[in-house]
Amino acid sequence: MQKRAIIQEYNKICAKCTRKCKQRKEVHLISCPRYNPKPVQLEIKLIFPKTPRKKASS
Repeated sequence: MQKRAIIQEYNKICAKCTRKCKQRKEVHLISCPRYNPKPVQLEIKLIFPKTPRKKASS
């Protein structure tokens, strides 16, 4: 007996969820009442004003 390879292609909503109740790619979901989004690390870009460099005094 051959083992089938499990392809883990999930629905777009389920791919972004932390729960284990994932649906296949072929299932069309509009919304999920048990949806729990994965936490996302946000990156904040800090922009500082450019100041002229001071000349070194010798």
